[in-house]
Amino acid sequence: MALATEYQQCAYLTGRNDEAEALIERMLERARSGVDKAEILSLRTRQYATTGKMEASIRAAILGLGLLGMRISEDPDRAAIGREIAAVRRNLAGRRIADLIDAPALVDPRQKVAIRLLMEIFPAAFLSGSGNLFPFLVLKSVNISLKHGNSPESAFAYAAYGMLLCGALAAPALGLEYGELAVAMNDRQPDIALKARVIYVYAMFVHHWSRHWSSMTPWFRRGIAAGYESGDLLYLAYSAQDCAIWDPKLDLETAV
Repeated sequence: MALATEYQQCAYLTGRNDEAEALIERMLERARSGVDKAEILSLRTRQYATTGKMEASIRAAILGLGLLGMRISEDPDRAAIGREIAAVRRNLAGRRIADLIDAPALVDPRQKVAIRLLMEIFPAAFLSGSGNLFPFLVLKSVNISLKHGNSPESAFAYAAYGMLLCGALAAPALGLEYGELAVAMNDRQPDIALKARVIYVYAMFVHHWSRHWSSMTPWFRRGIAAGYESGDLLYLAYSAQDCAIWDPKLDLETAV
């Protein structure tokens, strides 16, 4: 499946969206297990979000999570969010936030794919306007990491949790701790695939709560560079857009 996945991603990155979609359908038909199908649906979730099909992105991710035994509503209630918040406190188990970087690696195949799907649904859930879906998904992914161990996606989960803490949960100092944990975890990864998104979420939603807004531009530039290197077009675009918005001194004609 690895070769087919790489070919599908090449089609997507070069704008051959119909071909990329057809390849995903073929891969789903040939998948041997629910875990394999969920993995493929994570590709579809990202592709739909990048091309602006946010509702379809959410549906693809929820379908994939269902194949892993994780039933998720498109509109979780506040009680569901409360249960996940309580689970975060319980699963943290008294550990210091900075020490989570040295937690054991995530090895459960189902949980690996689940946290990947949760990560890919974040943009669509955030932009959909649903008041509860995005925080619920973030908390769910944090609990997977706290309970089952670290994966590359854990860095993004902690960055998004830092975003929640700085905003909706009104705990910016704690949010900064999780945001800095996320960046440090991602910097340890030899694979740059998730670097653009971790940097963007940290810079846009965590960093400026505790640091002067003028220090955001270098972070956005790092995100842009990482997006070019990894092919993460969605978060590259986010970083470029917000770099222009937040830096009034930026000369758009000469900026690179």
